[in-house]
Amino acid sequence: MKVFEKGKRITDLELMLEAAKFYEKKLHIVSKVPIKIIFTDQYMGNKFLGKCFSFKKCHLIYIRKTMDTSDKLKILAHELTHVKQHIHNEYVFVQNKFTKKFDVVTKGKVVGRMEDYEYKKRPWEIEAKRNEERLYKKFIQDKTNASEC
Repeated sequence: MKVFEKGKRITDLELMLEAAKFYEKKLHIVSKVPIKIIFTDQYMGNKFLGKCFSFKKCHLIYIRKTMDTSDKLKILAHELTHVKQHIHNEYVFVQNKFTKKFDVVTKGKVVGRMEDYEYKKRPWEIEAKRNEERLYKKFIQDKTNASEC
């Protein structure tokens, strides 16, 4: 994918930053701590396209760098949905100090363990997957409309 802005080609990183700001606005993300996005193939294993971690000092998103640009934009929307879920206390994962397994907490209440949910049936993943396509299409449409003569 090549994207041009006012007659000049913008880099993938510039595009990702622009998309991140667009997605943050659409998801109503107002974070008190930085959101760091790292494009890498390290730490990803074979099955992950993206990962999201929320800490007290930052939100950390890893996105596989060897994907094409459109896939990176979709995964960025997916992972930022998880940041939104954490900020709004919709789904938080807390490691149980006794079992060392992750409890799913929503609105301050433990509702189960992560392994109780099959990946594709996890409510937080269903929302994130839906947002991949929805936000990506809105972003591309917005970019297209902005560049029309």
